[in-house]
Amino acid sequence: MKFDVKAVKAQESQFFCENFMKDEARARLSIISKRVTPEEIDTAMGMNCDEASKIGDKGVIGEKDGKKIYSTKPKEYNEWILYSKVNKSSAIEDHLDNLITQLASNVEQLKRLFEDCDMEIVCYVSLNSCNALTISLSKKIIERIYVLDVDLSFDLFLGGV
Repeated sequence: MKFDVKAVKAQESQFFCENFMKDEARARLSIISKRVTPEEIDTAMGMNCDEASKIGDKGVIGEKDGKKIYSTKPKEYNEWILYSKVNKSSAIEDHLDNLITQLASNVEQLKRLFEDCDMEIVCYVSLNSCNALTISLSKKIIERIYVLDVDLSFDLFLGGV
């Protein structure tokens, strides 16, 4: 299991902070493959993803006013995404707990995909005020992620903090 943290200080761009930065958190499981399609992953997992893209699709790089913003570069891989189903204002640990609970009955199916797919849980945390969300993980959550044997990545976006 790999653990990665990336932090971006966005305060230099007032436009970015005003239009995109909110105090919120999200988590997703991302399964990426050049050989296995999202439909094949749906079948292998015994569940449907929340979002999928295929080689050649233009990837979503953001959202503004409820509309998706797409990349100009086509994707070079297939991607299967499952999102946490809790409010974005909830703590990141709540998002992880929800995501892991969704996957609990599919751990063996997930592990069978390791040979042909790269997988990681991506946590997105955006902080734009002093009322920041807490970023902490309990031993229980860490153990549950360890059982899944997927990488864990945090993308931190820091606005006016």
